[in-house]
Amino acid sequence: MALADSLCRETQNPGFDARRPSSIRREQEETQALVGAARTSRRAASYLADLESREGDDTYQLRAKTYADKKALGLTSCLGSRPRNPKCGTRKPGPSGVPTLFPTDVRRTLSVLRKSDVLAHLLHGVGYRVAHKGPWSGGEENCLVGAILWLTLDHPIEIAATLPEAVGEPNVFPPYIAKKRFVRTSAVTELVVQVDLVHGVVAGIKASETPKGARLVR
Repeated sequence: MALADSLCRETQNPGFDARRPSSIRREQEETQALVGAARTSRRAASYLADLESREGDDTYQLRAKTYADKKALGLTSCLGSRPRNPKCGTRKPGPSGVPTLFPTDVRRTLSVLRKSDVLAHLLHGVGYRVAHKGPWSGGEENCLVGAILWLTLDHPIEIAATLPEAVGEPNVFPPYIAKKRFVRTSAVTELVVQVDLVHGVVAGIKASETPKGARLVR
């Protein structure tokens, strides 16, 4: 692995001379043979298997895993830049490291909220106001998933219903698994709602007390 790293470093050097003596080819062949023989190593075997898989199915997930394999093996000179999740778009995280909700995101979020049959059935016509809102982000690159809203209800309600629940799962994007749970509670004055802007759905609803401060869901 040290030999492979040194070769990567040399060939990626801006001053590399392509006419370098043919010994570099022999070194590369020797390196390939050494890496191939290292299949008994779990990490090396995983790296080689991922490289072979990329020949037929070059996805973001596979590129990210190959990047992680190289890093774990110590092939730092071969790393290059971290693969970027195409679903993240070009938006960069703000100063806090969390993506910012743009006005267009807020408008889309409120539109999804108004069209949610689950929320409408739950409220039975009870009015509400948005007491607080913030970005919902997650995954390795902290991509924007959508928004999380705290809804203050006009008056308390009772809940005896099956509600959507977003269970965190970092290996997929959006980084959650959609599930449902039955909730029975009374005197609910506030709901915390997770809106998935990738799929345009209300992904999670929780009965909650009024938040004491801003919170972000990653």
